[in-house]
Amino acid sequence: QCEALFGASFDALEYDLQQQIILARLHQILKILWLNPLWKERFEKFGLDGHIESFEDWQKIPITNKHTST
Repeated sequence: QCEALFGASFDALEYDLQQQIILARLHQILKILWLNPLWKERFEKFGLDGHIESFEDWQKIPITNKHTST
C-alpha cells in the first residue's frame, strides 16, 4: 500500500516521513484500544487522553501482560 501511495517502498522513504507514518499507525492502535473501558481507565491512570503527539507519549503507555495487569 505504501508503494501505491508514495511510489516507493517504505524503507526507501525519507526518515521523517517514515516516522510520521509510524506515529499515525500507533495513534490508530491507541484509538482502537481506547474503545475498551478497561484500557481507557488504565490510560487515564497514566495521564493519557487518547491522543499521542510523539513517541514520548507512546512510551507513557504502560506495559501490560498477564503478569502486570491489575
